[in-house]
Amino acid sequence: YTVTSPQALAIAGTVVPVTMGNNGAVSLTVSGGTPGYTYLWNNGSTSSSISNLAQGTYCVSVTDQQTCVATNCFVVPGPAPVAITNAQIQNVRCSGQNTGSIALVITGGSGQFTYNWLPNVGNTATVTQLAAGTYAVTVVDMSNGQTATGQYVVASAPPITVTPVIAASTTGTNGSVALTVTGGTPGFTYVWNTG
Repeated sequence: YTVTSPQALAIAGTVVPVTMGNNGAVSLTVSGGTPGYTYLWNNGSTSSSISNLAQGTYCVSVTDQQTCVATNCFVVPGPAPVAITNAQIQNVRCSGQNTGSIALVITGGSGQFTYNWLPNVGNTATVTQLAAGTYAVTVVDMSNGQTATGQYVVASAPPITVTPVIAASTTGTNGSVALTVTGGTPGFTYVWNTG
C-alpha cells in the first residue's frame, strides 16, 4: 500500500495599496492541501478576498477540508506622504500689475487635498492674478491630516525707464532721438507720435 500526502497548504496574496480613504484590498491564492478551504481574517472576514481596507497588517488562517491550517499576513501600505515636488511660478509681467501665478505639483498623498494660502489668494493648487510678493501654502491630505508646506516669491519686472538722447537738428530736418530703455521685460515695441 502507498500512503500519499497532499501538497502542503500554501497561501499567496495580491495586495492593493491604499491610495485614498480605505480602498486597500487583499486577494488570496491558495494551493495545496485538500480543496474546500475556509478563511478567517483578523478583521473577522471569512472570504478569500477582503477590500475597503485601511493601511495596516491583515492576517488570515486558511483551513482545508482535512482541517489542515496555514496562516499568512499581508501588509497593505498607505500612500506616500504628500509632497510639493515643484512649483511653476509666473512673475508679474509689468510693475504694479496682478499678473503673477503659482502652480503647485503635488505627489503622494490620497489625492484629496486642501490648500491654505497666506495671504489668502485661493484654495486650489494653482493661484492666479497675483501681485509681486511672498506666498506661503500648506497642503493638507484630507485622508490622514499629513501636510506639506512651501513658500514662493513672485517677482516683478522693474518699472520701465526711458532715457532719450537728443541730437538737435542742424538743417531743420536732421535731428534725432535715441532711446535707452531699462527695466521692464526686454522685447520692447515703440510707438512714436510721428507714426
